[in-house]
Amino acid sequence: MAKRKWAGVFLACVAILCSGCSKPSPTYSECYVMDTQITQQVYGRNAQKACDAVNTRLKELESLLSLYVPTSQISKINENAGKSPVKVDDYTFNLLQKGVFFSEQSNGLFDITIAPLSTLWGITSDHPKVPSEEEIADCLRLVNIENLVLDEENHTAFLKEEGMAIDLGGIAKGYFCEEIKAIYTEYEVDSALISIGGNIYTYHQKPDGTSYRLGIRNPLSDSANDLMGILTSHDEVVATTGTYERYFVQDGVRYHHILDLETGYPCDSDLISVTVVSNDGALADALSTTLFLAGKEAIPSYINHSDFSVIVIDEDNRVYVSPSLADRFTIENDTFTLADEFEEAA
Repeated sequence: MAKRKWAGVFLACVAILCSGCSKPSPTYSECYVMDTQITQQVYGRNAQKACDAVNTRLKELESLLSLYVPTSQISKINENAGKSPVKVDDYTFNLLQKGVFFSEQSNGLFDITIAPLSTLWGITSDHPKVPSEEEIADCLRLVNIENLVLDEENHTAFLKEEGMAIDLGGIAKGYFCEEIKAIYTEYEVDSALISIGGNIYTYHQKPDGTSYRLGIRNPLSDSANDLMGILTSHDEVVATTGTYERYFVQDGVRYHHILDLETGYPCDSDLISVTVVSNDGALADALSTTLFLAGKEAIPSYINHSDFSVIVIDEDNRVYVSPSLADRFTIENDTFTLADEFEEAA
């Protein structure tokens, strides 16, 4: 049975950190969608309606985009790989375009056509396994973003080779945050925080005018309540990737869910946790995985960026923090030290 460790930033921690917050009290909601526990904390007179609307919409998106739902548009694209293009709706097409963009920008580290490999390992399933080298090689041959053809005029998607398949798990949950924002706006929500997999979305400041205090999990601990640091946040997505999130153990060896597309095996990164903060949820979601795979040498190219900020922990427990987060992030655990110079990552 696979062990599953959820978000690197935990709503449970947020509730503890906000225990002294003044009234009004929030409405809380939980549901399980896309193999992920979704937790909301919403303020406003229409808070319950907003929570219900978000849960309903996320379930609709699961039925639309999950490769594990046989009737989804992604499943139809996968079933018709090497055969014929499949027409999809605007939402799916736009998400696929985002997926292609981030895949191409990642220099082969991130690829939404990873499904043959990810399903082979089954790390997030109830029956994970260590595949043979031959099985891995066969699947790696099918992972190639250049063989996904998107026809903008006809809104169709086509995988050129039979056996290819799309997995949007590395980008979809972050992308959903734009849809969630629209629902919160429609229901005139005053403030909200939602945990969706490894992503936290904060909508506005809290009713008392302060930002949410998000606990960044200690990646060395099995406890969700053990924090490495605290980040204040509002109106942005905070996405965290780490090897502690989902894994299984076979014959005494631990296999995590972040796969290296060069080897086909779980990656051997010199980083242990990557958090990306951005107004663009899809970007935050995809880049947290990409940077984790790229490793420490890539930190200098990520640390000073106008579109996102990062909090990165290396295997020596040094923490690299974007200057843009310096006044709203603090380390709370003596095990970790702030890197003196960003150039140390080079």
